Amino acid sequence: MATYLSPEQVNDLIDQLSDTDFDFLSDLCLNTVFDSLESVSFPTAKAKQTVTTHLNTTRFDLQVALAPKLDVLWRDVDNDGLEGLMDSDEQDDTSATFAQIQADLQSVTTAGAHAGDCLTVASVLITLRAPFEHLGETSVCTLNLMWLPEQELQGTAIN
Repeated sequence: MATYLSPEQVNDLIDQLSDTDFDFLSDLCLNTVFDSLESVSFPTAKAKQTVTTHLNTTRFDLQVALAPKLDVLWRDVDNDGLEGLMDSDEQDDTSATFAQIQADLQSVTTAGAHAGDCLTVASVLITLRAPFEHLGETSVCTLNLMWLPEQELQGTAIN
């Protein structure tokens, strides 16, 4: 039976990531978001405009934050909100150990009255297969993209 790391174990894994592994996951998140921007169907034009504004303006810095999958953000999402980007072969490997990491693409305001404010503009759920050292493309089982253009990190919606 496949085993998944607990959120505490995923936190430990993230804390122990090498700079190279962290860079790999950050690049994976950024590339997934950039490559998918045009192909993902948005429920409203406002959502796409919000994401595009935060990705394409010099008023914001982009950063990637890694954390265990936050069930509260994923549990209540309609299936249309998740886009499977890679075929999952988890079912074929029942003896493997997996880690689910949420990579949040964050836009940080760099100037003005709101300098330092942080907004999550997209989240990518990454499922990795052990071993978790020296991560690469073969470590990635699934990528699921979830857009959160109006979701602050604290969980308060911006309208």
